[in-house]
Amino acid sequence: MSRLKVRVAGAWVDSDKSGAVRYNNTTVPYGPPGGLSYETIDWISPPALTVGDDSTTYSMGVQFSVVASKTCSGLQWRVPDAPLPAPTGGVYYALLFSISPAIQLVKKTFTPVAGDFQDILFDTPVSVSAGTDYIAAVLTRKYSFRAASSVGGFPLTSPSGNIVGAVGKLSETSDPDTVPGGSFQSIYYISPIISV
Repeated sequence: MSRLKVRVAGAWVDSDKSGAVRYNNTTVPYGPPGGLSYETIDWISPPALTVGDDSTTYSMGVQFSVVASKTCSGLQWRVPDAPLPAPTGGVYYALLFSISPAIQLVKKTFTPVAGDFQDILFDTPVSVSAGTDYIAAVLTRKYSFRAASSVGGFPLTSPSGNIVGAVGKLSETSDPDTVPGGSFQSIYYISPIISV
């Protein structure tokens, strides 16, 4: 595992964060020695993405479960190509909800980087339990999507099979506290980042 370098006071120093970055279409772990490795849903790289911008704001993502209890350290999102019009309110959010009971577990602001997979790491990792359904979502206006049938349909899984993506979730809302309620057979390229 390599060390992530961050710029502090004009110098490159080792980060104390563990996580993963997307490099050559592979998730590569980084962090301090002895840090955890992570995985995401295997989206199967698309030959082309459909991009939507309906001039409205959505909370969208994926409903998922884990086969064994793990830790969720953030979300991964395939950010659409530029330009990126801001959602209503001007703030992007990475969101994690449990479904039953409906509880918001994480709400984190972030700045998207257009045109590639982006890892958005939470300030504090969250425990996720087997047998519980969750939603990993972002609040955005512009988004990448494709029909789930183009990759064989749901469920979609991570390489180890521990993460099971059940269905796409979407709600038209500018409120980051709203749980995405609509279920769609669409992939929005949003995945939880789960410890291996």
